[in-house]
Amino acid sequence: MSLDQIRRRALDVLLRVDSGEPLDRLLDRALSRCDDPRDGGLLTELVKGTLQWRGRYDHLIAHFARRRPPGDRRVREILRLALHQLVAMGGVPDYAAIDSSVQLCRVTVGQKPVGFVNGLLRSVQRFLVAERDEPVTAIRALFPDPAGEPIEFLSRYHSLPRWLVERWVARWGEKFAAALCEHHNRPAPVTLHVLPTADLVAVTERLEAESLEPRAGRWHPRALVLGQRVKRPRLRSLLESLPGVIIQDEAAQAVTAWLSERADGPLLDMCAAPGGKVFHMAAIWPGEAVIVALDHSRYRLELLRQSAVRLGDSAKRIEKIGRTVVLADGRYPPVRSQVWGAVLLDGPCSGTGVLRRHPDARWRVHPEQLIANRERLLELAGAAAELLRPGGLLMYATCSLEAEENEEVIAALLTLRTDLEPDPTQAQHYWLPP
Repeated sequence: MSLDQIRRRALDVLLRVDSGEPLDRLLDRALSRCDDPRDGGLLTELVKGTLQWRGRYDHLIAHFARRRPPGDRRVREILRLALHQLVAMGGVPDYAAIDSSVQLCRVTVGQKPVGFVNGLLRSVQRFLVAERDEPVTAIRALFPDPAGEPIEFLSRYHSLPRWLVERWVARWGEKFAAALCEHHNRPAPVTLHVLPTADLVAVTERLEAESLEPRAGRWHPRALVLGQRVKRPRLRSLLESLPGVIIQDEAAQAVTAWLSERADGPLLDMCAAPGGKVFHMAAIWPGEAVIVALDHSRYRLELLRQSAVRLGDSAKRIEKIGRTVVLADGRYPPVRSQVWGAVLLDGPCSGTGVLRRHPDARWRVHPEQLIANRERLLELAGAAAELLRPGGLLMYATCSLEAEENEEVIAALLTLRTDLEPDPTQAQHYWLPP
């Protein structure tokens, strides 16, 4: 596939994401049409990198524009895509990034905005050449002074919504907020969990042979963190050959291990897809108790079923889960009440704790959503509590850092349900870096 075709596909994905379609589904569809893995890697970098640094690139557009940019969102997306190649992708020659973007504008939008696109990109190029420094270092001087305008700097340079940065500064102070902004822009490592049915040493040796530099995780003895980045097609192929291995962040591994050590009896995972936690628990859950995976997303449940097929040979319980998943809204679970020994509610949230894994999420979340999420999560938590048998355990987890989706939900639930109490073995809460 030609580079211009890849750029055009990247633009199509970016425009669809901007219209509200889910990034993962769009990217999977686009990657399935790439015959060469290198094309898929380039497409992924163009899409995810442009999304991640959108705020930074919008600041550069405003800085270098000699007049008001055209209102057509296709033009803005083309400029963001081009700036990502100029600023962050050293392997792409400047002339190729500019000329291809001009042509992309001409083909997809028309001739009218071509002059604006060409002029702005060449201004950026001249600036970068004159600075004679790494582009990311060179452009830093174009952003607000971090000492005088810390929120503006953190928001624009680190490419995060201003309102979210304001919240973090107000809650934790500038120093911690700055560290958090930097964290969200670091590459996220691939973390694996080796199920008990697989040989941890053999898996480690295989990953070493693949030059992926696995190292032991910090929070779980069967966690492996890859030291090398691995592209999605290669990772999928690798997992196919390692049926006892799943992708699972260390924080998620800690959640499932904690629950499995303290609970028994029937288990319900209320928001189970794409399946990592329920597969992990199925492999270590005590006894022969029933385990049910429930989710409201048909698409995500299909991903769960596909993983269950891959893992089925390594754990019969997982194979059974793959055949008996339940498509339903967790607020109205079609299962018996007051019989479950444990319910896991890893609830739908803003995901502000894992933004580096989901570059589109930072632009989807907004303040009003946090309030709506709080109400939905409280409904889910109330439904989960109703399912528990006496002495049962409810594990509530999110990928959010926001109080509305965490502390406020728990406080409201404990007010509504006086028969619930916090687990006495938990003396304090821990924040596990994603």
